[in-house]
Amino acid sequence: DLIPLARLHSTFQEPDIQIDDATLRSWKRNQLVNTESLLTETINESRNHQILASRALVRARLRQWDAADTDATESIKIQPSVIGHIAKSVALVGKGEKHKAYRACDIAFERFHSTHVTFLLLIKAVIVFMAGEHDDAISRLDDLINTVQFNSICYAAYMHLLLGTSCMEIGDYNGAIQLFGRARAQTRYQSSQALSVVSLISGWKFDDLDITTQQRLCEALYAARRIKEATDQSLLNIGKSVDKSSIMWVS
Repeated sequence: DLIPLARLHSTFQEPDIQIDDATLRSWKRNQLVNTESLLTETINESRNHQILASRALVRARLRQWDAADTDATESIKIQPSVIGHIAKSVALVGKGEKHKAYRACDIAFERFHSTHVTFLLLIKAVIVFMAGEHDDAISRLDDLINTVQFNSICYAAYMHLLLGTSCMEIGDYNGAIQLFGRARAQTRYQSSQALSVVSLISGWKFDDLDITTQQRLCEALYAARRIKEATDQSLLNIGKSVDKSSIMWVS
């Protein structure tokens, strides 16, 4: 990265996603096709750079990589912004052009580091993870925790949760157990604007992260035929007085 970690401070400012309430609600509810339609209506009235960047992010979530790249490029051309460069980076990762994606993040550092440095380091870690460089991404989050005391633990937890899920898909249950265990140890959910913005950009859902992680851990233990441990974990979760609908997976 272009900015040495030693020069960082704990000030955090996430980019402003300037869209109307109805569109934001649709986006938060994961109604991506509807969100894209609402943004397109607004863009047809006025080609605002913020709205174009938002549509680029939504199109990236829809895996419309070329369209997302086009929107992000136009947004930056109209007026460079943090969210515009982030949208460009996400679109490029989706197109398989990770080095260009990293450069888009670096350009954002060069232009906006005085106000958005911590968020940009956070989102670059997320983008590095999306590009498949998982260990590097988690290491970047560790650097944020150790250097600026930024609470990025839940982001690392979600990364470990995703990696554990991938292990389950290929039958590596012991690997999944290790990763879910790490995720559980890092699960300290605190609602924040940063979490909301990262969720919009990536599609990651941080609500009930602790319950989801516990569920996946139990599933992995059962799959590995470690029945007693799985049962103990299930009982532990019930002991936390979780809502019944959240623990139906135990049976």
